Amino acid sequence: MNIEDNYKRKKKIFLLLATYFIIIFTPKNNGYKYEKDISLNKNYQYNYYDYFGTYRNGKVYIGNKNYIDKIYEYESNNVYVIDSRDDTNPNMYICDSSKIMNKDEMNDILELLLEYEKLYLSDWNRSIESMRNEWDIHNILYNIDLLEDHTEAVDLDNEDEDKFNSKILSRILRN
Repeated sequence: MNIEDNYKRKKKIFLLLATYFIIIFTPKNNGYKYEKDISLNKNYQYNYYDYFGTYRNGKVYIGNKNYIDKIYEYESNNVYVIDSRDDTNPNMYICDSSKIMNKDEMNDILELLLEYEKLYLSDWNRSIESMRNEWDIHNILYNIDLLEDHTEAVDLDNEDEDKFNSKILSRILRN
C-alpha cells in the first residue's frame, strides 16, 4: 500500500468515525419529504415473477424470503427486497444493496418502498432520510472493507430509525 492509498484509507476511517459520533449524539429529526416520480407495476400482486416497480436501472421485486429466493438473480440489475414487516422488529431488507452506489437510484428504490408501505400498511415506520443515511453508511463501510458481511445488504428495520434520522448526518453524507 503506497502513502497516498494509506492517506485515503485513513481519511475514510476518520469520516466514518465522525459520522458514527454524529449519529449517536444528534437529536431525532422528523425527516423531510422527497418528491419523485416513480414507476409502479399497476398489476402488482404477490404472484411469482411480478415486480413491484422500476428504478432507473431495472425492476424492484418485493416479497417474503421464499418468493425472493425463487426469483433472485445476482448478476441482474434488478433489486430484491425481502419484506419482513410483520416481524417483531419490522424490516425491509435490500439484498446486495452495496451494488447500488448512485444516489438517484437509491432514492428511486426507497421511494418505491414507501409507496409499497402505503399500499400494504404495516407497523414498519422509517423516514426517507434515515433510510438514505443508513444505506450510505452501509456502502461506505462495505467499500472500505469494514464489516463486509454485515454491510453488503441493508436492513431497514424500525429499531434503526432513531440512529440514522439526522439532518446533520444527511448533510455530511450528501456533500
